[in-house]
Amino acid sequence: MQACELLIRNVELGTKLIRPLLEDLQDAPLERTLSDRGNHAHWMLGHMLFSEAQMCRSFAMGQDNPYTEWSKLFKGGTESDTDAAEYPPYPELLGLFLSERENTIAILQGLTDDDLGTQPAIILPGYEDFFPNKAAVFILNANHPFMHYGQLADIRRRLGRDILMA
Repeated sequence: MQACELLIRNVELGTKLIRPLLEDLQDAPLERTLSDRGNHAHWMLGHMLFSEAQMCRSFAMGQDNPYTEWSKLFKGGTESDTDAAEYPPYPELLGLFLSERENTIAILQGLTDDDLGTQPAIILPGYEDFFPNKAAVFILNANHPFMHYGQLADIRRRLGRDILMA
């Protein structure tokens, strides 16, 4: 198996595991990881969408992030708001997130393993060691949903829902 194939598999697996949790929380998108604080599913969904486009399209490939207008809502370090009116509709974000995952797969299908060893188009100051090549960007992106999986699972358990396994 080539590195590009492995990354594609990881993106597909991440989508397969996180999608049921995101779909299940459509009726409670503003429930937080803790009863009084923490991120909610609506923010996590938008954050994963924004971050995926930022990492894969912008950092790795030098393309524009089509969701730049949402950076104040969803970029890393932002805090979730409990006002649903502040966010694009959850179903819209879910559809865009799933579409963006497919876009990432398409990007990877167009790369060779040698391409993965090249420098990303954009490296933010201080991240040179974090993203030494495109492969590092795509690895972090592929694993990003796994970072939020536990938070979404915690929200569901706090709501009294059964464990969901893909």
